[in-house]
Amino acid sequence: MDHGGTGRRGSGLPVRRTGRSAVDDPGGTGRRAAAVRRTGRRLSGMLWVALLIVAVLIVLAALAGTGRARQASRGPARGTSRRRPAPRSPGATTRPSRGARPSSRTTRGETRTGAATTERTGPQPGEIWWADVPYEDGPGHKVRPCVVLRTYHGGAEVLKITSQDRSDRSDHVEIPTRTWDPSADHNSFLDLTGPVRVPSASFDDRAGTLDPRVWRQVCRLHEISPN
Repeated sequence: MDHGGTGRRGSGLPVRRTGRSAVDDPGGTGRRAAAVRRTGRRLSGMLWVALLIVAVLIVLAALAGTGRARQASRGPARGTSRRRPAPRSPGATTRPSRGARPSSRTTRGETRTGAATTERTGPQPGEIWWADVPYEDGPGHKVRPCVVLRTYHGGAEVLKITSQDRSDRSDHVEIPTRTWDPSADHNSFLDLTGPVRVPSASFDDRAGTLDPRVWRQVCRLHEISPN
């Protein structure tokens, strides 16, 4: 008689198996190995893609650094460091800064030549001066360049200079501007109509001398003798 229990073979009862062995499932090991190989290939592909992206980023960064270095060695780009000229007031040319004026210009009746300083009698015919010129058609005045036409005791008669284009008018003549206003970017026009009387105290700075050809034309028109 067998009193050993229900789990023995001789009992006639079925025995439960807890898992499959390699012998029972010969294809399971192969599938797991194939799955491991596929996972490895995917990981390897992703690694290569990541390495390629890093390499591209390194190349782009190097190119950007080279471009910045070349731009720094060449200096600022053309046009970026230039300042726009200040807007001009209607009817007058831009007045040069006092620090940029040559030492040969006169200021309030003085002529400087090197270290020597001699006194002048004031504005002379044919000279271009910055002066506080009164308006002809109403009250008020304006600092502007002008040409001294003739002098009198206590002042002078002047012709106004404007930066506005008056090429379509016969009572204006074009004059070169860079010779007495280095900051100008275009020529000005001299008003040949009636002169304006300006007192001596209203003359500020001597800018230069009118072009000889234009001065001769002005003298013929106003019936005065050239200097």
